[in-house]
Amino acid sequence: MQCDEQQPICGLCKRVKKKCSFAVSESRELVTTPKDNFVLPSNASPTIHQMDLSFRCRNDSRTPTPIDCMPQSNVGLPPSLSAPHTQPLPLADLELLYHQMRFYEVTGQDSSDIQVGFAFPYVLHSILSLSALLLFSEQPSRIELLDRACAHQNSALTLVRPHLVDLNKQNVNAVVKFSAITSVIALAQPLYQHPYRISRTSDPISDMLNSFHMTRGIRSVLERQWEMDGIHRDLDAGPELDDDDPWQQDLITKYPPYPILRNLITSHCTFEADKLVCLDATRKVFSFITLLEDHPNLHPDARLVQIWPIEIKKHFLNMLIARRPIALLVLGYYSVLMRLRSDTMWPFDTWSARLLQRIEEVLGDEWAEYLDWPRSRVLS
Repeated sequence: MQCDEQQPICGLCKRVKKKCSFAVSESRELVTTPKDNFVLPSNASPTIHQMDLSFRCRNDSRTPTPIDCMPQSNVGLPPSLSAPHTQPLPLADLELLYHQMRFYEVTGQDSSDIQVGFAFPYVLHSILSLSALLLFSEQPSRIELLDRACAHQNSALTLVRPHLVDLNKQNVNAVVKFSAITSVIALAQPLYQHPYRISRTSDPISDMLNSFHMTRGIRSVLERQWEMDGIHRDLDAGPELDDDDPWQQDLITKYPPYPILRNLITSHCTFEADKLVCLDATRKVFSFITLLEDHPNLHPDARLVQIWPIEIKKHFLNMLIARRPIALLVLGYYSVLMRLRSDTMWPFDTWSARLLQRIEEVLGDEWAEYLDWPRSRVLS
């Protein structure tokens, strides 16, 4: 019998001690058959090192950019030189990817970020980092998830830097997504410190301001995107509303604490600039609260909560950095906004209570009565 596809090794070839041609072809096929790794176009397989993320922000007077407020880790991971479609995705990362897709499905969020991540790997790395933190919040015995979160975010930072320096129409949308996800990671990461390492003492207000700086980094990216598209917008736009304005009247009627807080700002602020930025921040936080209450299914991701730190005036942010009591009081009302989106954005549930309790500690009994409403919405 001669050798063919059905009989790759035949008796004749054995007798003359000759390798069958089909046997050689089969062996070659076996060599190239995938065995242990499942391949996806992702570049999502960082080497895990024992590292911690620390978040750096420059508290200067200019508008921060994403590269000013980037998480920094102790180990730099260079991007792989292999083509994306030939890079293996470990099963551990497949678990994270599946878990994040399920989370998007359950919470009703758009999963298109994952598709963007296949074209821009730093987006996928950030998604997997956030997924690792989410999975650890559900399975705290799996300490290795913290290492994976750090490793993925470190890889994301390495890969995104060239695009931060050279923003263009092809990558700006991916950089915006990366910045938005990273600002959520900035809130999630302090909640889960590695138990085998000595961690710094965490201050919820400082951590929140750090997240604000990173979120405001989105602002510079958006402004660059609008510039490229020839669109003129002002993120600080919005008239100063008087009490006769219908929108203002609606807020005053719907939320009794709102006019009380406005009056307190007017009487407490000595400088006109302080008063104006505090009134603006207060109006915006109550506007976003009513938007989420009236339209709970609108944008189930973090964007409506992230808009507030993007739109507040820089002077108000400086008042928060200086721990001015009236500004911290307004920040206490922001915790209500976070609470309203805690059903779909898991770090917000813990952070709304954590932030409000810290503000109460700093302000003390003198301001306690003015925090009754946020306390009833967040802590009850």
